[in-house]
Amino acid sequence: MKFGEVLKKVRKENHDSLYTLGEKLDVSHSYIDKIEKGSSPISEKMYSKLIEVYASNTDELTLAYLEEKLPNLILDKLVYKNDSLSVSPNPMKAYRFKVYELNSSGDGSLLQDFKIKEMIIPMGIQIKSNSYCVEVKGDELQPVFYPGDTILIEETKESWQQLNKKIVMIEKNGVRYIRKVQIINYEPKFFSLNEIYAPFEGKDIKCIGVVTRLLDRDLSKVKF
Repeated sequence: MKFGEVLKKVRKENHDSLYTLGEKLDVSHSYIDKIEKGSSPISEKMYSKLIEVYASNTDELTLAYLEEKLPNLILDKLVYKNDSLSVSPNPMKAYRFKVYELNSSGDGSLLQDFKIKEMIIPMGIQIKSNSYCVEVKGDELQPVFYPGDTILIEETKESWQQLNKKIVMIEKNGVRYIRKVQIINYEPKFFSLNEIYAPFEGKDIKCIGVVTRLLDRDLSKVKF
């Protein structure tokens, strides 16, 4: 259930109208309505206010909030134990990857130099040979990935049509980027995850690999 749907359910259970809740949160009733309908994202500040107002529904609201903000790889490991949220244990295995970094010049490209880094991965995850990683710096990949994230890139032989709407690493004029593929008029176009960068198109673009997993995220560094 989406956060807005959970909020509407909780609000009605507590016999609050949109106007009443708006007064409690010091916001307009129309803003609450937009959150409930999913047309306006829930902010960290608003989430904090809501769990103060609906303290008895904190767990329900928190899980709905996490479902909107965190990737499934993390959510799948979150379990309740003794009425508290914890991470379920899995057997782990160490892998060595080539790790690229985002170019700090702010053009959305990747540094060509890489380092070898050992990553600890759950045993159940199958990693293809010749895989490598990108260590996220800055805001170039927001709002999908955040500073400090490590994402896995795996080689692929899929066509652009098969890669439609997937996040890939591409190479254009010898420079590599992380972009989302979108087929428009039967031709691939490559969009930045952060809208400040213009999309790419053209036949001189090569697919290096597809983003398949978020391997590591330090939640203490994430600001929603």
